[in-house]
Amino acid sequence: MPFLRPSPWFVFLSLSLASLAAEPPLRLALSERIVVGVNVNDARAAMAVWGQALVSSSGFHLPADQDWVLPSQAIVNSLRAGKIDLFCITIEELSRVRDAVELDDVIIDDRSSREMLLIVHRDSNIQSLAELRRRSLLIVDSPGTQLADAWLGLELSRAGLPAPAAHFASVARNSKPAQVVLPVFFRQADAAIVPKDVLATMVDLNPQLGQAFRQLSVSPKLISSFFATRRGFPASNRNRLYSYILATRSEPANRQILTLFRSPGYKRCNYSCIQSSIELFENFHRLPSSQKRGKP
Repeated sequence: MPFLRPSPWFVFLSLSLASLAAEPPLRLALSERIVVGVNVNDARAAMAVWGQALVSSSGFHLPADQDWVLPSQAIVNSLRAGKIDLFCITIEELSRVRDAVELDDVIIDDRSSREMLLIVHRDSNIQSLAELRRRSLLIVDSPGTQLADAWLGLELSRAGLPAPAAHFASVARNSKPAQVVLPVFFRQADAAIVPKDVLATMVDLNPQLGQAFRQLSVSPKLISSFFATRRGFPASNRNRLYSYILATRSEPANRQILTLFRSPGYKRCNYSCIQSSIELFENFHRLPSSQKRGKP
């Protein structure tokens, strides 16, 4: 019986399938801190759709037991063990796993950075940080305010004042901006920390708010969270993934993620984009423990 030589297309297809099967699954994760103010089950469902679209477009496959949204310590532990390839984490989480993250090629929110405002009512007699002693403070709890504690702690330290827990009579957080801003407006709370763009949107909807507040302090422009890959992840694979993530306005799954997290889109950049945010957190971390936490 004569020997039959396989078709070149059959050989090509066989090698391609073998290569795909040999490639390890892509492991994705999102920190729970990124979904503050969002139902975690909704976030998991949106991430599942997004993850499936991501791997379909880039040629990867997913593990069968994919867990999309992880508690902060779990994502830190997984990164230390090299068990995650692509992830979205906060600057605070990065401080615990910096050596495991490729920082020269990251993806950030298209707003680039956000300023936070420390505001009081214009008719109050509060003119400085010192005059907030034994007063109440509300903070918008959101992915964009993850560095609020570090920024405020540094501001108080530079003014020669104690840590927030010792300086303020109370500090409370709420994921709904209206529940933070309106109590100051109605004089039910003394001060608030709110992202500048969030307050601007509220003022657009209710111009009366625009004349009601005094800014005691404005933060630098900060990046609180970002997408990255683990150190050692092949650059060619990272390019495949990032190409899809950046196709934000053309892919339905991406639009769903953007809507869920109230983001206009993403952009790719290098370490310089997140350097100032990392340095702010590191400067805060260097403060004495009493200055970081204090006692109420």
